[in-house]
Amino acid sequence: MRTRVIALCRGQLESACGPLSAIRSLGRLNLDVLCICSTCLPETRAELETVGIRVEPVLPDLRFANTLLGKIEHYHAFRRRAWRLVGKEDPDALLWVAKIDTAMALGKRLLEKRYVLTLQELHDKYRFYQKAIRLYASHAGAVVVPEYCRANILRCWHGLNRTPFVLPNKPLVRSGEKHLFVSDANARSILESIPDGNRILLYQGAVTFDRDLGAVARAVQELGEGYRFVIMGPDRTGDLTRLREMCPPLVHIPWVRPPAHLEITSHAHVGIAFYKFDSLNSIFCAPNKIWEYSAFGVPTLCQDIPGLRYTIGTAGAGVCVDSQSVDAIISAVRIIEANYSVHSQRAREFYESVDTTDVVGRIIDHTTHGGPHC
Repeated sequence: MRTRVIALCRGQLESACGPLSAIRSLGRLNLDVLCICSTCLPETRAELETVGIRVEPVLPDLRFANTLLGKIEHYHAFRRRAWRLVGKEDPDALLWVAKIDTAMALGKRLLEKRYVLTLQELHDKYRFYQKAIRLYASHAGAVVVPEYCRANILRCWHGLNRTPFVLPNKPLVRSGEKHLFVSDANARSILESIPDGNRILLYQGAVTFDRDLGAVARAVQELGEGYRFVIMGPDRTGDLTRLREMCPPLVHIPWVRPPAHLEITSHAHVGIAFYKFDSLNSIFCAPNKIWEYSAFGVPTLCQDIPGLRYTIGTAGAGVCVDSQSVDAIISAVRIIEANYSVHSQRAREFYESVDTTDVVGRIIDHTTHGGPHC
């Protein structure tokens, strides 16, 4: 009999790239998988169901205001409807819980179940999250995080008996194919507006307070017409206006549904991954974008912090720099250009260095059969 796994994700499934990749991996392991989420796009649901993963959005028509009251209502509604569905399934099913928010939404009833807890963030600045992590991590059959240092930090902070599994935020992408057809019509039109021959320096992700891209904008402006700074993702801080003042040719592509956004990634010449020194969570970052860039042999221009130095930097899949120095950024771009084929090949090797499905399989084996932890 196949192992029954119920993956739960509060929120929109597409916004949780790491958990979505893990769910896809579950579908590759000959498991009987049900995914319960707040909502997901029809395309995502169809894609998952094609590979045998049943998807049940529990809040498809329910809108919640971006307020504390609205979020509380969302949590309660998700809890009621998710448990109602879980109650109809095999009581011995393993629960794969995506993110601490999902565990908090499910409540203490979760502690009575056998479950895997995936933690995407350290949440080192939020005490209420820390209390929740300590509670739910201590009862989990396995704790999973996307970065090695975070695994050790969480074990120390919360007195865990075992170091959490490390499952990088690596998407399941067929690597190697550059310049894919862009299926999103708006994104395709924007890309086609960029003059032929321009080399795209791509930042993909939200424009947020913890990622200052000002020096990149100024550096690309100084690099000249042969380069184009492209940002793909939502502008959550209204910072695009400031960035365009520094780099008028800047191109913005709004959010594109994963994994279709990778079609744009395939057109990049250099990827960008910058963070501030505002938290341990940022310093020991675990971005999915470095795996997405490397899947297409795109070298990454990185902030020089542990989470990037000991991944991209160690692999030689890009260059780590001071993200506040325009001169350092320009120099790094030229270093990449001088050895582009080497950096590109090492990026591909970095992508192939982790087998996500194998890691997920070991986590399932450990949780269900007492297999080895690592």
